[in-house]
Amino acid sequence: MGSIAASDTRALSVMAGRWEKLGYTLIIAPDPSDLPDFLRPLKPQAIAIDRTPKLAIFVMRTQNQNSDIRLGQIRTIFEAHPEWTLEIIYDTQEALALETVAQGELTSAINSLEMLAPVEPRAAVLLGWSVIEAATRRLEPDLTNRGLPPASLVELLISKGHLEQSDGEPMLRLARLRNALAHGQLDTVPAVGDVEYLVATAKRLAA
Repeated sequence: MGSIAASDTRALSVMAGRWEKLGYTLIIAPDPSDLPDFLRPLKPQAIAIDRTPKLAIFVMRTQNQNSDIRLGQIRTIFEAHPEWTLEIIYDTQEALALETVAQGELTSAINSLEMLAPVEPRAAVLLGWSVIEAATRRLEPDLTNRGLPPASLVELLISKGHLEQSDGEPMLRLARLRNALAHGQLDTVPAVGDVEYLVATAKRLAA
């Protein structure tokens, strides 16, 4: 067995039920002998096996441009190994139990979002992410009954086929934007195209 930080073990343990419900066996801190050759240099904090595709799981604590570049590089490596899928979790203390909202509530929120986007794009980004998370809980109720950071939400949506791989970069950029606004970076001004993309994605997921 390999060695990883105690905080990584805690983060993985919180998410373990998600993979077990899908029929995977989770191995935390896998020994190099448990890994195929291409994975050994990447040193995933965990793997999930006994289902196809197998999962290589990485714990990340921050999301910024550098981490997104590294993530993109890792994704490229996985393209040659379809029997494995990249799984990212973000170390978070969020533990708020959440319920699935009614479709009517989503429709109402979408209407508000479309009216808000052209007049207050910063607020639209925050509401748009709220709609996306609510829609994801309807799409994957067993996996999202607790709050997920925006970047983890993107990874989940891609891994389950609700978003395309090509959506990853723009959605992660919007996740950084959402985080900046949520934490008081009020001089952040969303581009019109980014807001339009977020609204379109929220509508697609909520349909």
